[in-house]
Amino acid sequence: MLMKKRKRSDGEKTRASILTAATPLFAHHGRDGVGLREIAKKAGVTLPTIPYHFGAKSNLYREAATDAIKLGIDTEKLFMDNCAIDYTDKQQVADALFGIINSLGNSLSRKEFMDQTDLICQALFCHDLMLQRALLDVFDNFEDPFLEFLDKAGIKYTEEDKSFWLIFIWSQMLFYVSAREFVCVDMNMDKIPTPFYEGLAWKTAHILCLDFGLPDPNMQGRKSD
Repeated sequence: MLMKKRKRSDGEKTRASILTAATPLFAHHGRDGVGLREIAKKAGVTLPTIPYHFGAKSNLYREAATDAIKLGIDTEKLFMDNCAIDYTDKQQVADALFGIINSLGNSLSRKEFMDQTDLICQALFCHDLMLQRALLDVFDNFEDPFLEFLDKAGIKYTEEDKSFWLIFIWSQMLFYVSAREFVCVDMNMDKIPTPFYEGLAWKTAHILCLDFGLPDPNMQGRKSD
């Protein structure tokens, strides 16, 4: 009797279930603190299934980390929600910049995304050049619309300016996703209040606005420094 071929969709579902199981395990224990047997058990698959789909564990870790960013940041919506403005109005441009940064931070710091953000933080500091390149490719999805935003606003920049601004934004986002560990432990809090994140977004936008020649962004309940 001929065996039925497995549908391609079955393979995709299996890969997805493995990634779903691996993400929190990698986030909590690191790449080297988790074995394939543990991941297979949580995913409900046999041990050989993981190397069949991903090869080495390092490949699974890379894919889990890069997927974490892709799933966490809807770049198209991020800019669409904040950029329906009059680009000749500097105040509107400044406010939109704050909105972009605040929305980006909220995307990364939301409670249901904590495992993914912990994994992203790990990945940024790991000694894996292939993963670093993969993460940079994902960051490019933010870079292109961000530069388009600057172009529409008539903000001139050099390659050095562009590199500095993008590194500055992503360094602040790293603080967004790691700050809760420091703040919640030090202040004995279950979660970080929303105004903390809004304040960080405002300060980030404020520094960029100074460099762009824009006024301070408006934020309800906050006065410009």
